[in-house]
Amino acid sequence: NPTKDGVYISGIGTALGAWLSLIDMSGCTVVSCAITEGEFVSVSTLPRGVYLVIIQAGDKEVKQKLIIN
Repeated sequence: NPTKDGVYISGIGTALGAWLSLIDMSGCTVVSCAITEGEFVSVSTLPRGVYLVIIQAGDKEVKQKLIIN
């Protein structure tokens, strides 16, 4: 972090139904997709800025800031 191309997903193991949401600072969801361990999620088409990444896997939820340059 920061990135300009994308991020690799790790730490979700083999959870079925894992989901990623990428939210801009105005609160709009700009990416929402199913994900798997080791997957690359491209953000190269998104404008520069700070985003909130939310990953939901099973009964767990992780939130993290992502900076795109």
